[in-house]
This record gives sequence, C-alpha cells and structure tokens, in this order.
Amino acid sequence: MAKMTKEEYNRWVQKLKKYWQMWGEEYEKFLMKERQIEELMRKEIGEELEFFYIDGSVAGIGHSDWSRHSPKHKKYFPLIHDCDLDKEA
Repeated sequence: MAKMTKEEYNRWVQKLKKYWQMWGEEYEKFLMKERQIEELMRKEIGEELEFFYIDGSVAGIGHSDWSRHSPKHKKYFPLIHDCDLDKEA
C-alpha cells in the first residue's frame, strides 16, 4: 500500500477540521452536563463523588479523594462499578 503524501495528508486535515470542531463542541457540552450531574450527587448524597474512567470509558462512580479508595483509609469508599450500577434492584 502506498504511503499518503504530505499533500494528501494536508487535504484530509482540511476536510476533517470541521468534524473535529463539531466533536469538540459536543464533547464540551457533555463534560459540562457530567459536571452538573456530579455536583447534584455531591449535594444530594453529601460525598465528593465523581464518575471514574478506565481506558477512556466511564467505569463507575467513586470518591474524588483517591486515598479513600483504599480499604486502609478510615473513611473507605470503594469504587462502585458500572456492572453493579446497571443491575436491576
């Protein structure tokens, strides 16, 4: 397979810029909404909780103080994984 030339690469960059910008705008909206949900959790539950990510995907909810993820911490708060949150009650 032939290698893409610098000119071809630059044409692709120009074609894709608008989609990258669209994605960035939507992603920023998502992050703002995520922060709102985390703030709601903090207010209603009384703990500094946040969504945690593994390999770029949300994997559950945990405490924002990472030292509290350790069972050795006196106020231990485990990471609550998505598979448990998705289970029916």
